[in-house]
Amino acid sequence: MLKVNINGDDIESTYEAKTKGYYFSLNDETWKLSRNVAININLVKEVINPELLEGYLSTLKYLSCELSTSSVKLINNNFKRFIVNVKPRRIDEFSLVRFRGADGKDNNIMSSVRILIKKWYELGSSGIDQDAYDFLCKLIITDNKKGEVVRRRDQVKGPFTDIELQSFLEACYRAYDKRKIDITQLAMALLISATGRRPLQISQMKVSDIKEIKLYDNSYSYVISIPRIKQGLGFREACRNYQVTKDLYDLLLKQCDLSIEKVRIAFNRELTNKEFENIPLFLSSKKIKDIKINNELRELFVSDKAHEYSLKINKVLSFITESENVISERTNERLNVNSRRFRYTVGTRAAREGASELVIAELLDHSTTQYTGVYVEFNADHVARIDQAVGNHMKKYAGFFQGKIQDNSSIKENELLVRDLSGEVTGACDGCKSCRANVPIPCYTCHHFRPFVDAPHIELRDHLLKQRERVMTITNDATISKTLDRTIMAVEEVVRKCKDLKLQRSNRHE
Repeated sequence: MLKVNINGDDIESTYEAKTKGYYFSLNDETWKLSRNVAININLVKEVINPELLEGYLSTLKYLSCELSTSSVKLINNNFKRFIVNVKPRRIDEFSLVRFRGADGKDNNIMSSVRILIKKWYELGSSGIDQDAYDFLCKLIITDNKKGEVVRRRDQVKGPFTDIELQSFLEACYRAYDKRKIDITQLAMALLISATGRRPLQISQMKVSDIKEIKLYDNSYSYVISIPRIKQGLGFREACRNYQVTKDLYDLLLKQCDLSIEKVRIAFNRELTNKEFENIPLFLSSKKIKDIKINNELRELFVSDKAHEYSLKINKVLSFITESENVISERTNERLNVNSRRFRYTVGTRAAREGASELVIAELLDHSTTQYTGVYVEFNADHVARIDQAVGNHMKKYAGFFQGKIQDNSSIKENELLVRDLSGEVTGACDGCKSCRANVPIPCYTCHHFRPFVDAPHIELRDHLLKQRERVMTITNDATISKTLDRTIMAVEEVVRKCKDLKLQRSNRHE
């Protein structure tokens, strides 16, 4: 078979991608660039003019070896849009102007196309006219309005409210308690919500990234190292520390033990200290088997091949929200959950606590403060807005009450009675024998709680509303006073459901 050279490149030669351990050749239909990213080259080959194929492959090869895999995939996808839209024999200024007037109006798309075509011309490959290169050099592409969803408090895409965040966190523990998710999935969800990091960063972590640092006698700091991915760096070339709570640290230690044990069982031998340190925090069991079968044991420790797919983390977030039916009190619909919204939430909560733009940039793993100003703009005036849905005038019920109403006479032997602040019995608990919560207030948002139909729930609701008003008067801090809102909504929901059940019971007796 005749071998073709592209700018001196043998089309059958293999090249290492930016992510170490991944190789591709120019005649592959798909280029596997990392654990999570593969580029379908054939989709572009099928639509591009043959005269442009050589320059396209040569330039994309260069970018695949130099840029992050996600950037290369985006560039390739948007270049395909350019080819399908314009169908150029050569790329000149006219073809770019045509595209800019149509699909290229999206600044992100045009930026991707510009990166590829400019590098194509600079590498000396044929197919790009001088006027096209000059046009792209002069073209001003403004940034899309970053932070708009934060600035306008977007209810679907922006940062979570305190109530929404608490609802999600309780759903995580509830799903684990019901055995719908395991420790690994719980750790994934809590890491994303606590740090606001991207799923790819979390998926690249190793057991050695979980650290306990002794400060002085009986005092410790709990720190995790999270890989950086947006600075043009390769796999784990740089990490940034993030302090976490003792509870999250303990959970991650359990996850470390699980991963270590999986590798030990797969290898059927004890591991060296170096191997211990490089075990992925979140393992792909399937990839471990493949690595063992292919006798590529070293790959498990030096590449991302045994790390769990980042897509798995996104699926865990969605599964928890759907299975536990987490509802937003703002939209009265199922909460839209993704890693980006947790990221926005970390930034806005930090700004609310008075953090500077520099501190927020550090928390969000930004290299500059270019995009952190929007969080500082999210000031106390926004937070102080009191939702009209709270209290007696509440018109929507967001599913904060997770238990089931039961008749006063149907108490089971294994159930513990729950009393209100005055000592009146308000319901029963069927599962929290070791619970240390300050009953009864936390009970109303717990799925183990079984409130009684005829219990004095209205009195508790009124007490909480007065307490909320009192806290606001004393502290003049809306953030503190709103900590009761979620419980108030749950109690209000119980009041409504009990009223409906009493009405049904009355109708049956008529």
